[in-house]
Amino acid sequence: MDFNHQLIADFFTAMHQHDFSKMQNIYANDIAFFDPMFQYFNEGQVMMMWRFRIENAASFSVDFSNI
Repeated sequence: MDFNHQLIADFFTAMHQHDFSKMQNIYANDIAFFDPMFQYFNEGQVMMMWRFRIENAASFSVDFSNI
């Protein structure tokens, strides 16, 4: 697996494990995120969004494949 594929696998594995700290370490410092519902988020807002979802969603799970 090349670097980019491994990075994506590591990120989604961390998300599946509810490991916010690892997710935060994987993200670039200058991340920008767009979602039609929330519009644009800067790096601080992206991290707050993921932290909220990871810490407050008891039934939150992620499955991924074919990276």
